[in-house]
Amino acid sequence: MKKRIIAALLAGILAMGTVACTGSRNTGNSDSTSGTEQAADAGEENGFYVSEAEGGKTTDQFTIWCGWTSSAPDDTMVQKITREQVGIDYKVEFIQDNDFMSTLNMKLSSNAQMADIIVVPYNIAAENALVTADRVMNLTDIYSSDKLKNLPGLNDKLKEFMKDEEGNMWYVPGWYAAEYDDPWPGWTLDAWWVRMDLLKQVGAKKEDLKTIEGLEQVMRNMAKLKDENGNTIIPLSFVQSDNAFQERIILATFGVDTSGGDSNMPAVMKEGDEFVFLYDNPKYKAAYQWMNQMYREGLIDMEVSTQSKERFIEKIESGQVGIFTTDLWITNLNETWRNYTDYGQSVTLNYEPVADPSVAGVEKGHTSYVNPNPGYMLFINKDTKNLNAVLNFLEWVNEPDPYRGHELSEGPRGVF
Repeated sequence: MKKRIIAALLAGILAMGTVACTGSRNTGNSDSTSGTEQAADAGEENGFYVSEAEGGKTTDQFTIWCGWTSSAPDDTMVQKITREQVGIDYKVEFIQDNDFMSTLNMKLSSNAQMADIIVVPYNIAAENALVTADRVMNLTDIYSSDKLKNLPGLNDKLKEFMKDEEGNMWYVPGWYAAEYDDPWPGWTLDAWWVRMDLLKQVGAKKEDLKTIEGLEQVMRNMAKLKDENGNTIIPLSFVQSDNAFQERIILATFGVDTSGGDSNMPAVMKEGDEFVFLYDNPKYKAAYQWMNQMYREGLIDMEVSTQSKERFIEKIESGQVGIFTTDLWITNLNETWRNYTDYGQSVTLNYEPVADPSVAGVEKGHTSYVNPNPGYMLFINKDTKNLNAVLNFLEWVNEPDPYRGHELSEGPRGVF
């Protein structure tokens, strides 16, 4: 199954990352009248969700207020193309400082006019403020409406997460995992990366790397090779300095969870009925014993504990390294590969990721966690005059199509 993240944000308002907040929900004025409550009686004459007299046309311009700063122009190329080819016309307003809650509270206290859609990083306090001020629609009926397809079709667990204590839903999710129970983990790309040309030179295949013993033998054979400058190939390299912590892939291979989750504290694992602190975990010690053994044999880069990211990248791009453990971003390979079109131009094109080799008696650990729940909240202004355009946009945004996320950022397919 293809993995995809749905982000209800367009180019210029797309922000990477997830804001995680905790706290109880205060539903505030639960008697707020929803713009959807009259939808059933309004009729659909010439309207998408309500009549045009009540909610305008789907092609009408609507406004989006984003709770973060940006220097994006008022009308981008993506906005123009989306307007022309999809019939979605939006204008974006950003805050002018880094404190969106203060700006939001000032807007609410001054009774300032709000945009049709209000986008904020996931924040229960922001939800409470908007609901208590009676400025946003109760969207509960939207998620059970037979007039819409994509919003009512969201995963039931996702919708359950969005409910307040009284069962109401006030926002449309942004930046969430479409496959809720099997979220896409691709932002880390943590793996063992192997130069396939060198693997072939030592007479090995990917299958030979499935066990830690097989990996060791490949490393020993790579240590006998020379690069094009006559230097001995470094069988295994990674970065420990610059807070890179790239040995975490090795720790995970030995069964250690290294992600601290939202707390950013050192990881804790449950072993049987006990919780074990990262540095007390016997598997953590076993992983370092293995690294110590490989280091003493000269199979691990002598500079792993001191080299900078720049030095690490230099070694990879010059062909000195046979295997490295890292996420893709530390190596900058995603940028390097854009400069080449065939394998003869750069040795970096020979690197491929392989799964963690198995260690006897060990279940592999995790280097990161993926939160399938929303990273952003999209509220609809209770007083919007453009409900048809807004809901048409939100339906399009939440189409469960792996291409849609790209279209949100780059415009309709086939153009850019």
